[in-house]
Amino acid sequence: MVEKKSSKHKKSVKEFQNEIRAKEGEMQEYAKKQETAVRHLCGEVKTLKNSWKGYDKDLKKAAIQMRNQGINRMREKVRGFNNEISNQKKENRAAISRMKGDVGLFVSEIDGKRKDFQSYARGPFQSYIKAFWG
Repeated sequence: MVEKKSSKHKKSVKEFQNEIRAKEGEMQEYAKKQETAVRHLCGEVKTLKNSWKGYDKDLKKAAIQMRNQGINRMREKVRGFNNEISNQKKENRAAISRMKGDVGLFVSEIDGKRKDFQSYARGPFQSYIKAFWG
């Protein structure tokens, strides 16, 4: 078999060089587009980074605010609890004072009854016993 040379158009060196230059130009244009895209993405990354820093600050502020609100609520509850305790102390002191007065009254009545009994025992009851036992 004999090979036939194709009748394709043979390219000259200049044509190859021109095609290479054209491809280089296309590649340079593509590289510029990619460089622009990369720069744009870097800018977007910086923007996102800065916005996250802002979110971080906002979250910290919100956390501090929530903590302070919790502390204030607990302060109010503790203050109310302390007021209840002091009111209970006052009530207990008043009750103790009343009990002290009541005990004093009972003691004075008991002392009065004892004195009455002693005077009765020394007086008419003693003469009754002497008369009875002789």
